[in-house]
Amino acid sequence: MLQNYSDQTKIFNPKDLRHDIHFIGAGGANNSAIMQVATMGAMEYSTLHIWDPDILESHNMTTELSYSNRMVGCHKVDAAVDALRYKFGHCLGITDAANLELYSRVTKNMRPNVVLHPEYVTADTNLLGIVVTGVDSMAARKEIWQAIKRRPWHVPLLIDLRSAGLTTLIITFNPSDAQAAETYENTLLYSDEESMQLECGARNVCFISAYFGSEVAHRISLFTRGKMAELSEMFVVPRNFS
Repeated sequence: MLQNYSDQTKIFNPKDLRHDIHFIGAGGANNSAIMQVATMGAMEYSTLHIWDPDILESHNMTTELSYSNRMVGCHKVDAAVDALRYKFGHCLGITDAANLELYSRVTKNMRPNVVLHPEYVTADTNLLGIVVTGVDSMAARKEIWQAIKRRPWHVPLLIDLRSAGLTTLIITFNPSDAQAAETYENTLLYSDEESMQLECGARNVCFISAYFGSEVAHRISLFTRGKMAELSEMFVVPRNFS
């Protein structure tokens, strides 16, 4: 599926991305991020892992930019695949986690472009690669953090997307950075009771999703160019769109 990336290689060269990317949550926060990162060429040399057990509902369509109305009632991971195939064609190598070994045998160890995980990440999940979280509760973030904390060297970059209405927060750091990890765990992983009690996407609007997508793509671009100092300055980035 090699595309022509000549216009962007000085900004982001897909060959420089040597890590898989795990998008945990395929709803409003990550929907645009998946498409923008894929469009930059992340599937050329790496694999996108999309995690979400939820079903696409009609009310999701106002914030989840790339999904088609015909996918309402399907798993969000399947809606993500539908969107990727619409843009990149049906030549993509796609499998679900349960059939990954079979896919490897059938394709003679070819790397899949996308692996689907219609399930939750738990503290026992083995995550290997960049992690982008777009989940709707602090409890879910704590589970993801426990999974990362077991092997922080497996995750070179964590991007945590949060929104409540028109207020957003993006947290970006290397989990192997002990000081940043301690701050994240002790200060930024507060309880659901302490956070704004809004359902995922409540009072949200499509430009929040678009903003998250561009910010995730930008951070992954910086990471591939080794600009960790710039990423460190983006450790906690709040924004209010009101």
